[in-house]
Amino acid sequence: MLDACAFVINYIIDMGASVMIPIVIAILSMILGVKPGKAIRSGLMIGVGFVGLSLIVDMMNAQLGPAAQAMSDNFGLTLSVVDIGWPGASPMTWASSIATVAIPLAVGINILMLVLKLTRVCEDAYQELLKTRPDAVRPVYIVGSEVPIPGGAQDPNAGMQVTRVEDFKATYHAFEKAFAEQGLDETWKDVMAIVVQPGVEEKDAGCEEYQRERATELMASIKEFPNLVFEGHSTDYQTKYKLRELVDDGVGILKVGPGMTLAMREALFSLAYMEDVLLHGEHEDEKSHFIDVLEDAMLKEPKYWKKYYHGNDDEIWFKRKFSFSDRCRYYMPFEEVDAAKNKMIENLRKYGINLAALSQFMPLQYTKVREGSLENDPEALIKDKIKYTIDEYLYATRQEQLVK
Repeated sequence: MLDACAFVINYIIDMGASVMIPIVIAILSMILGVKPGKAIRSGLMIGVGFVGLSLIVDMMNAQLGPAAQAMSDNFGLTLSVVDIGWPGASPMTWASSIATVAIPLAVGINILMLVLKLTRVCEDAYQELLKTRPDAVRPVYIVGSEVPIPGGAQDPNAGMQVTRVEDFKATYHAFEKAFAEQGLDETWKDVMAIVVQPGVEEKDAGCEEYQRERATELMASIKEFPNLVFEGHSTDYQTKYKLRELVDDGVGILKVGPGMTLAMREALFSLAYMEDVLLHGEHEDEKSHFIDVLEDAMLKEPKYWKKYYHGNDDEIWFKRKFSFSDRCRYYMPFEEVDAAKNKMIENLRKYGINLAALSQFMPLQYTKVREGSLENDPEALIKDKIKYTIDEYLYATRQEQLVK
C-alpha cells in the first residue's frame, strides 16, 4: 500500500509543477465545496499561469545570465544564484516533493482542529476568563485576513490593492457561517470589525497615502452592516487629516505600530545628540554612546532588520537608524541597549538639559517646557514625543467629542 502511494506521489511530481499545481488546487477546491467544473477550471488556469511564469523566468535567465557571468568574471565574484523575488519563487515550491506532504498535513491539522472543536477560541477564552474574573465584561472581536506582512511593504514599487467589495462580503459571510457552525451565534454578535485594506500601507520611506476615491465602493459597502466598522492596518504616518478621512469613511479602528516606536526612537536619538554636545570635553568618557550601542546590537543580531532593509551598505546604514519602517524597537530590550539608554538619561539628569540644546533637537518640547506645560526631564520629553503621535489619532477619532 505504501509503495503504491509513493509511486503515485512520485509520478505526479515527475510530471512537473505545471501539472501538479492544477491537480492539487482542483482537489483542494472540491474538498472545500467548490463545484467540480469550477474547481477543475480554476486549477487549469493556475497551471497555465505557472507555465507563463516559468517561461518568463527562463527568458530572464537567458538574457541576464551572460551579463551576470560577465560581471562575475570582471569583478571576481561568485554569483551562482538569481533572486527572482518571492512572487516568482513561491509557486515553484509546489514542484517540490515536500509540498505533497506539507499541503495534506496542513489541511489535515485544520480538519482535526475542527473535529476536536479546538477553533472555538473566542468563547472558550472568555469562559476561561470568567473563572478568575466573574465580573469580566464580554470581549469584542475583530476578524478578517487582509493583514499586511509584518514590517510593512518591502518592495517600494509594490502596488496597493484596495479590498474588493465582494471579497469583504465573502469574508463576512465565511466568518458568520463558521461561528454559526460552532454554535457561537451569540459570540458572533460581539464581532465589531473586519480587517480590510483601504489603500494604506506603511513603507520604509513613509507610507501609501489614503485616497478616498480609490476606496469609494468599499467604504459604501460597510453601511449595509450597521453593527460593524472596518479595521485598517498599517495606518502609520498618515496625516491626521487623512486619518480622520479614514474614520469618517468607515474605518473605525486604526492600527498603528512603527509610527509609535519611531517617535520613541526619534526622542531617544534627540536626547543622544544633546548628551553628545552637553558632555563634550571634560565629561567625554561619561557618555553613553547610545546610538553606537544600538547600532552594534543591530549588527550582531541582524535577523530583525535584514530582510526589511535593501540597498547598498550606505543606504542600509541609514535605514537602520532612520527608516520609517522602524526595526530598532526589537533591540530596546537588549541588555546593553537598555543600559546605554538608562545611562544617557542619568547623564542628562545629572548635568541638566540646556534650553538651547533642547530647542535645537526637540523644538516642540522646548516650547512646552518654556510655557510650563512640560517638565524638562528626559523621560518626560520621550513620553511627550510619543504623545504627539497619539494626538494625531485622537484628532482623527474626534476624542474631544466622545469625552464631552
